[in-house]
Amino acid sequence: MRHASVGEADYRLLDIAGAEAAQRRALETAIAVNGPDHVDAIQTRMRLGRLLFDTGRTREGLALLGEAKDVALRIRGADDIFHVPQTRRELGYALTRAGALREGLDEISAAVDNRRRNRPGTRSLAVMLESLADAQIEMGRTAAARAALDEADAIYTKVGVAERTPPRNASVAARIHLELAEGKADDARAQLARYFIEDAPSGGRSLSAIEAGLLAAEIDLAAGRHAEALASARRVRESIASSEIAPWLELSLARAEFIEGAALFRAGDAAAAIEPLTHAQTIRAERLLPQSPKLAETLALRAQAYAALGRSDEAVADAAAAREIGNRNAELATPYRASIELAQTAAH
Repeated sequence: MRHASVGEADYRLLDIAGAEAAQRRALETAIAVNGPDHVDAIQTRMRLGRLLFDTGRTREGLALLGEAKDVALRIRGADDIFHVPQTRRELGYALTRAGALREGLDEISAAVDNRRRNRPGTRSLAVMLESLADAQIEMGRTAAARAALDEADAIYTKVGVAERTPPRNASVAARIHLELAEGKADDARAQLARYFIEDAPSGGRSLSAIEAGLLAAEIDLAAGRHAEALASARRVRESIASSEIAPWLELSLARAEFIEGAALFRAGDAAAAIEPLTHAQTIRAERLLPQSPKLAETLALRAQAYAALGRSDEAVADAAAAREIGNRNAELATPYRASIELAQTAAH
């Protein structure tokens, strides 16, 4: 597992290529030494899959994470207290971010249930609860998400994980998205002060700084502060474009461009909104699953922009595509549904 540890260290130092090479060597070594159905192969598949997913190679990442979970279940059984819940959480979290919300929720829920039975009150359970909340927020289950985040925070406090430290960032980001999903931009802004920004290993902007910039832009957008949202989104976009790891941050870039397009449209410049929205949609279509609500939100907003410009055929096509994605999701957060409905009204 030495190569896997090297890969994780390289990733923390933003040497993505080095991290990937080390993780691939780790998987090859694990399989060569112990065969494909061994716990070392499970762990190295999972770590490589997570790295690939997090750096934009979503489909390859999902495939490896699915293999890791399947092997864990096959050789350890559903009642295993370590490898099975760990791989199910990693797969579920990736599925949620890729847009398979129901499938992601099911995997994470199984992991949480296992941890509750076998290792209640542990930091690993808190991490799983954060992932559970992410899925619930995307599906509009805001009360359940708040309860999961409250439980996670209570565990962190109990085990001594301090506020404003990197391990708490995922919970803070989830709370911000929860408040935004409930239309509470001021409460979301209050949460942002809890987010810890790490220094970049070699200058530039760290991954946490990029995430903080995106969160600030999303809050400003929700609050109707369109100029501020536009400025923040453009700063993030420019910092990504100038970064050595830009090729691995395309989903963050798409997020920034969606905010940029939304801010432009809501400020009254539909024509300028089309380009960033189209680029965001192109990236998301390549990286996410066809049922992802992130695709629907981009299509829905672009439909509104097209309609404002009198480009009715394009507006109708985008609105229909957004509606179809919405129909594929039995449960969806209110902001997604509202945007899809606005697109239908604008296009017709």
